[in-house]
Amino acid sequence: MVINYSHVQTIIILISLIIGYTVWTYNAKSHLNRILASIVVCLVLIEISLFLFLRVRDNPKYIYPSIVIGSLGISFFPTSFYTLSLYYPIKRNIKLKVLYILYSGAFILSIIIIFSFPKSYAINNAEILNKILHLSFKNLPVFSLVSYLVLTFFTLVLLILAAKNFIICFKCDAIPYERRTIQLLVIFGIPLAFFLSIVSIINYFLYIPFPWLGFIIIAFTFFIVILVFRFRLIDIRRFLYGVFLYPALIAALVFIYVYLIVRNQKSIAEFLMVPETTAFVLEVFILYLVTMSIVRFFRPALNQPFISDTVKPIDIEALESISYATSLSELSQRLKMILKNYFKINSFILLIKDETSGLFKLIGTDLTPFKIRESDEIIQKLKYFKRGVSIEELLIHLNDRNIIKDIYSEGFDLIVPIFKEDQIIGLLFLPKPSRFRRWSYDDIASLNYLRILLPSLIARCKIYETEKEIERHQYRMEQMMVIGEMASDIAHEIRNPLSIIETSIETIMNSQIGEKEKERMLIYIQEETERVNIMLNKLLSLNFSHKPVFKNVDLYDLLNNLKDFLKYKLKDSNVTLNLKCDGKIMFNSDPDMLNHVFLNLILNSIEAMKEGGTINIDCRDTGTNIEIYISDTGPGIPERIRDKIFEPFFTTKHKGSGLGLAVSKKILESLYGTIQLEPRKRGACFKITIQKVE
Repeated sequence: MVINYSHVQTIIILISLIIGYTVWTYNAKSHLNRILASIVVCLVLIEISLFLFLRVRDNPKYIYPSIVIGSLGISFFPTSFYTLSLYYPIKRNIKLKVLYILYSGAFILSIIIIFSFPKSYAINNAEILNKILHLSFKNLPVFSLVSYLVLTFFTLVLLILAAKNFIICFKCDAIPYERRTIQLLVIFGIPLAFFLSIVSIINYFLYIPFPWLGFIIIAFTFFIVILVFRFRLIDIRRFLYGVFLYPALIAALVFIYVYLIVRNQKSIAEFLMVPETTAFVLEVFILYLVTMSIVRFFRPALNQPFISDTVKPIDIEALESISYATSLSELSQRLKMILKNYFKINSFILLIKDETSGLFKLIGTDLTPFKIRESDEIIQKLKYFKRGVSIEELLIHLNDRNIIKDIYSEGFDLIVPIFKEDQIIGLLFLPKPSRFRRWSYDDIASLNYLRILLPSLIARCKIYETEKEIERHQYRMEQMMVIGEMASDIAHEIRNPLSIIETSIETIMNSQIGEKEKERMLIYIQEETERVNIMLNKLLSLNFSHKPVFKNVDLYDLLNNLKDFLKYKLKDSNVTLNLKCDGKIMFNSDPDMLNHVFLNLILNSIEAMKEGGTINIDCRDTGTNIEIYISDTGPGIPERIRDKIFEPFFTTKHKGSGLGLAVSKKILESLYGTIQLEPRKRGACFKITIQKVE
């Protein structure tokens, strides 16, 4: 009994072509997408060769295309599978020259096979076997036999090397998910690839067209589909729609057109009383309308998820609520509510890039659960994707896997980069939506609203927090003013008991008073002394300084960070700050205390230039000292008060405390430095000199 495999083979070829096209076009930049698509193409070539080879007996003209197509598929299949082992789970440091040599060798081998193939012998032996055939190399040309042995050896070597690469990766730093995929490749993938290759070679060289080779190709194609989903290279919904639903719809329409319309074309034209050409145009137009109506009718159903616990789209009200955040901590809280309500996620991590160190840190702290820097490989890959990426998909593209292992161990499944222009300013780490479901591409796309909105919200929250920090500094200065006023009051209060004590002593020294009067005077002295002591204790409890902590300081970075901190204050005041340093200036000092001094001097200059102006900071390293000149284009300091500006409580401001420059001077003295006012025709200029210490 002769079995007709034409329809089955045609369906296999079409489905394989659709799978390869879908995998390739979904993400053409991905190496794995390209490799798996090339493997599918090799399977299609082998199947087409078999399809043609089974028809050689009836039509010998099929022999040459069968030889060409089959040789390409058989030669490139093991090469493509070996290439897969070089890119999964870790991309190996292999030179492209080696891959070029392998693929060139496969191509040359296919050319040799094409020209050495004995066409006449194949035609005489091409038949469907219905009983067991004892294979024999009798009458097989020697050159063809050598090609057979070379191709077999070439295939075995590449598949063995692929198995070796997968086994080595199994022993390396692979996460559990990757280990299961490697086990799948080693236990099922390698044997299936070996079996498919050997059967294909036997089918091709010994001219035994095994029809059931098509079923092996089906099995391996199904295995490729499993790998596609394991590698997270394509969304399951789009895959099923692209491979089954839409082709089925097209096939139904073609069937309707061919069997119902084309056969009755003349009758339809007569019924419509139009020429057949016009009837054909009308039929195509009607089919188009019917197709679009069907698609629109089923589109809501097609957009429904296959799993009931999917995420729901974020509405405008939720996005509006998150935009009200005025600090990063408040932004984090509002984001937590959105993720909980719309994505059923109770835990997440939002890291913000620290501009000074380049580290991504938790909001409001210097802590970071994952030591990720701007220069790390993971950041470069996220810039490449420009979207949320699952851990499994990201692992394929990374060589440094330590960070990903830490992220995976904490239970996170998705990383969403937050971009500001072309730079990543934040990272959002999310766990799986549920225990049995991972993030699909449609779910990741639903996060785009947040991903687009977050950069502006983070920038705005940083502006608010900077303004609040400046306000806190100004508040501290106001507190200093209050302390100054309080000190004046305390001095007045001390003066009163001192007068009483002085009067009491003078009275006691008078010998004309009695003992009771002297005792009463001594009691006055004791009471007023205690009163003074209490006031002094209160005054001493106000500590204006602390012991400096010396560390290595980069002066330019310190001043540049301060400039960045004050950028909105400077912009609002229409003040330009120019920073100039002669090279990299490093010295030992207390950066926090220096920052306080510089901040106080810059804020004084900003307040003095009410109409705007320029602040110039010039830094120099003289070898033994560090000199910093801070000058402005304001009204300057009058000559008559220049000698008093460093005195405590001296001020020309209406609400000034008179402690800013005095405290700055004390701080610099504790840092082995000095500050002095330089003579200038316009504006004020302060010179700070700091002695270098070991």
